[in-house]
Amino acid sequence: MSIYQLLKQIDADVKDILKTNLEISPTEEVPSDEDRGLTYSRGKVKKGKEITTCVLFMDMRKSTDLSFQHQSKTLAKLYSAFVKAMLKASGEYGGVIRNIIGDRVMLVFPVDQCFARAVHTAFLLNTIGEYIINKRFDKNDIQFGIGIDHGKMLVVKVGQAKTGKERAAYKNLVWMGKPANIASKLTDEANKKVGTHFWSGKPKIIPRVLMTEKVFKGYDMNVDHQFEKGWAREYTLDLPKGELKVFGSDRYFKDDIDKLYGYEAHLMGTIATIAN
Repeated sequence: MSIYQLLKQIDADVKDILKTNLEISPTEEVPSDEDRGLTYSRGKVKKGKEITTCVLFMDMRKSTDLSFQHQSKTLAKLYSAFVKAMLKASGEYGGVIRNIIGDRVMLVFPVDQCFARAVHTAFLLNTIGEYIINKRFDKNDIQFGIGIDHGKMLVVKVGQAKTGKERAAYKNLVWMGKPANIASKLTDEANKKVGTHFWSGKPKIIPRVLMTEKVFKGYDMNVDHQFEKGWAREYTLDLPKGELKVFGSDRYFKDDIDKLYGYEAHLMGTIATIAN
């Protein structure tokens, strides 16, 4: 195919997308790329879906720096362990992974009980990241951040129809809306050093799990939980578009970790981590 023919085809595709209607239908279940309610066929009405729910991002910190500090085989094992753990844990509370970009994963939750599902999943992922992956990685320098927001998102399918082994690589879902952007930004801010404590001189670090006020209130008001008062602390983040009130927590499944490793072994590991 000549460059002219390629440009002509692309121009026709763009005109087709712009001139055909986009029908949007509401849903309470998380769409997938095989959803019949999502279409992008040429010459036909395009179909998208709209969902109002919680979205969660988890990110492995400073992966570029890690690439320089560790051997490629070690990094390959780390990435494999991280993704496999996230895939396995994401469904424990009904969440589904809808995007994996290197060291960052995106989870979306069904509308029903989405606040509880998202917050409990965040605590589970925090447990796995901090107390399993980081523990098993020799230098204990793997850090994670988790962000959650809630709101309306438009979901459309994009790509090109293909057959054979390349079929999956040429289609994807795009999640448009403020919640996905905010949750991603919170992931960047979580577990970040923001200064030092005046008296002790120890670093002041934002918790590993950050959620918007809407998620915090939605969880606190609608879930019959046993958390003590103050299970999450309020923070104000200075973002490019202004200040944002959020709530942060380092909560994890302590009893289960103690059972997994034994209380004494876990305590000694924690002491060793602090000492380092």
